[in-house]
Amino acid sequence: MPLKDGKFTPIELPDKHAHVLLNKSQPWRYRSLHGGRNGAKDWSVSGVVIERAIRQPIRVLWTREIQKTIKDSVYQLNVDTIKRLGYEQYYKIGSTEIKGTNGAAFMYSGLRDLSVEQLKSIEGVDLCVVGEAQNLTEKSWNVLNPTIRKPGSEIWLVYNDHSKKSFIHRLVVTNPPANMISAHVNWTDVPREWISQVIYDQATTMREENELLYNRIWGGEPGEGGQFFPEFGSHLRVQPFNIQPHQCNLYGSLDYGDGQGENASATSFGLWHIDPDKRPHRLFTYYKRHQNAATYAREIHAMIRAFPHTQGTMPKRILADPSMFIKVRHDDNFSKSVADIFADHGLTLTPANNDRVNGWRVMRNYFGLDSTGVPRSFYWAGYNDEYENFIPTLEQKETNPDDCIKGGEDHVADEARYFFVDAMGVNSSSAAVKEERDRKVVSRIELIQRLNENVVCRETGY
Repeated sequence: MPLKDGKFTPIELPDKHAHVLLNKSQPWRYRSLHGGRNGAKDWSVSGVVIERAIRQPIRVLWTREIQKTIKDSVYQLNVDTIKRLGYEQYYKIGSTEIKGTNGAAFMYSGLRDLSVEQLKSIEGVDLCVVGEAQNLTEKSWNVLNPTIRKPGSEIWLVYNDHSKKSFIHRLVVTNPPANMISAHVNWTDVPREWISQVIYDQATTMREENELLYNRIWGGEPGEGGQFFPEFGSHLRVQPFNIQPHQCNLYGSLDYGDGQGENASATSFGLWHIDPDKRPHRLFTYYKRHQNAATYAREIHAMIRAFPHTQGTMPKRILADPSMFIKVRHDDNFSKSVADIFADHGLTLTPANNDRVNGWRVMRNYFGLDSTGVPRSFYWAGYNDEYENFIPTLEQKETNPDDCIKGGEDHVADEARYFFVDAMGVNSSSAAVKEERDRKVVSRIELIQRLNENVVCRETGY
C-alpha cells in the first residue's frame, strides 16, 4: 500500500539512482542518469516522479528529441508504474494524458514537434524529463533549457551512453554545469531480482564472447562511434584542402524527406571525393527539412557550385533514394517524380542500391583502419556536423544485429550508405558480397534445422 501509518512509503531505488533523484544537498537544476542497457533508469525516474506528483500538484513534461505519437513516449511506462505501485486512486488515466486528482498533470511531446503555443505552455512546467537524451541535439537544448523557466524547475536527462562526440556527452560528462548531479548506472547496479533471466543471459553471454561490445552496450562505455558503428572515430576527421577540378572524383548521395509539416523527415545530401588511393572523403553535408523538392534541388545545386574547395565541380553521379523515382501526379496534365523535379533544377539522379545490410557492411569496413593503420575514409571538419553527430546514434535491431533501427535521425546514414555500397562496395568487394550471401544461406539452413528439431533459435527467438 502507498500509505503506511499515515505516511507514504518510499519506493525502492538502487543506491546510485537514489543519490541522483532524491538528493537535496543543494537546489539542483539538472539531474541525469546515464549508462548501459537495462540500468532501470526510466523505471526509477517514472516511479520517483509519479510518487512526487501525488504529494505535490506538479506539472511534468515528458519529452524526447523525436516523438511522432503517444506510443513513442513513456506514457505506457507511467501507466504501468502507477498500477504497479498501487496508485490508481490518485490518478486519472486518459488515452493520451495522465492527471492527478490533486491537479498534477503529465504532458508528452517531442522536442521537434513543439509549436509556439506549446512552448508557451511549458514555461510553467515544474519538471521536464528528457528520455533517450542520447539523441538530444544542441539546437533543441538551446530552445528547451531557457523555456523551462519556472522558479525551482528542474530538467532530468535519461539516456544510454553512445558516443563521446554527442552533445549530451559534452553536456553531462565532459563539461557539466555546476548545478548538475549525475551518475553512470548499469544493469549491475540494480537488484538482481529486477533483471529477467533472459536479460541476464544476454548480458553475461556477450561479456564472455565479445568484451568490447559488452562494454559498449551493457557497460555504457561511450566510444568515438556508437552502438551500431563503434568503428566510427575521430581518426577519420581531417581538415579541408583544395582539390583541383581535373582531380575531382566527385559523387553525391541523397536521402529525401517529403513534406513541409512539423513531422516532415529531413533531406540529407553528401558530397564525396574519392582520392587516388581509393579513399573516400566526405566533403560537406546539406541537411534540412520543411521544404519542397524544388527548393531542396536549388539549394543543393547552389551549394555544390559555391563550394570553394572543389571550385564548383559537379559530381559525376548522385546516388539517390530509390523512392524518389516513383511517378506521382502533380497536376491534371502530367506526372513527375521527385527525381524529375531535381533534374529540372540541374541535378540528375541515379537510383541507389538500397541493400541495407550490405550497405552497412561496406560502411563499417570504410570506417576502420587498413592493415597499415591508415584510415580507409575521412570526413572534413567544419562541414559535416550532422554526419558526425547522427552516425553514432544508430542502434542495432534486436531481430537483426546486421541492420539498424529505422526512424529518428537516420537520413544522413541512409544517404551515406547509398554512396558506400554503390561507389565503394559493389565493384571493389565482390568477394565480400559473395561471402555475405553465402553466410545468409548458411544461416537459413541452420535455422530450418533448429526449427525441425523444435529448438528455439537464440538469434531470432523462434
